[in-house]
Amino acid sequence: MSMGKSLAVLPIKTPLGFYFYETNRNEIVAINEELYDYICAVINGNMDMIRIASKEIKKDYEYLEECGYLQAYRIKEIEHPLTKQVGNLLARKMDKITLQITQNCNLRCTYCIYSENLNLGQRSHSQNVMSFETAQKSLDFYRNHSIDSEQISIGFYGGEPLMEFELIKKIVRYSESIFEGRKIIYSVTTNATLLTDTIIEYLVENRFNVLVSLDGPKEIQNRNRKFPSGQGSFDIAISNIRKLSRRMAETDKEISISMVIDSKTLYSELIKLFDDPDLKTAELLYTYVEEDAQYVRP
Repeated sequence: MSMGKSLAVLPIKTPLGFYFYETNRNEIVAINEELYDYICAVINGNMDMIRIASKEIKKDYEYLEECGYLQAYRIKEIEHPLTKQVGNLLARKMDKITLQITQNCNLRCTYCIYSENLNLGQRSHSQNVMSFETAQKSLDFYRNHSIDSEQISIGFYGGEPLMEFELIKKIVRYSESIFEGRKIIYSVTTNATLLTDTIIEYLVENRFNVLVSLDGPKEIQNRNRKFPSGQGSFDIAISNIRKLSRRMAETDKEISISMVIDSKTLYSELIKLFDDPDLKTAELLYTYVEEDAQYVRP
């Protein structure tokens, strides 16, 4: 058996089909099982498998070669068009700063990567809160490294950042002072359960972009997004989201929804959420979580 052929491809087999990743072209190509086996045989130098392959499979292989696929490795170096400018961009044109102002959260969602019991060895929910002094230093650093940025973008993240609403207000006041005369865009990611009329008015007045976490109608939301007591969060979240959406609409802004979809969720049930007139035009961001994606901390 001869040595295999050094191809710039990676054969990929999944429960849904057969593919190969073409390194030189940065493409994933769908193929049938016979062609998959033939490519593996070529790579491994399995002459017996190559000899017994059908003429049709060999023609398919040759056709891919003619189209520029299944070639030998030829890339010597990969460089992003902005590689040589990275130093200058980091020094003078930072686009955004995100402040994780708290590691605490008032919910205990079953799929949360910061769960006390199920994660990948990452940090867990805690009482840790960013000090105002740390926030100041962070913003000073951002100011010094965003001299050429067209606008200033400051994000608030957690945990649940609205648990530290007073800190957010102090940070906004400081930002307004050090970035005076420049356009500032604020954003916050929240589960919406702590929104009050006062907080809503503050977010609207300061033109915050608001990303709310909402997984679907009541049954779907309450399956995973729960308070520590086990109570579902849908009723309070949707009530607050509606108030926020209506108030933001008065200033021609819209909320965005971050949705986590698990394997039990049916699209036909999920889409009912957007029958709500206050959510019809919301921007939707979504991620999938696998049912077996449960990781015990080491």
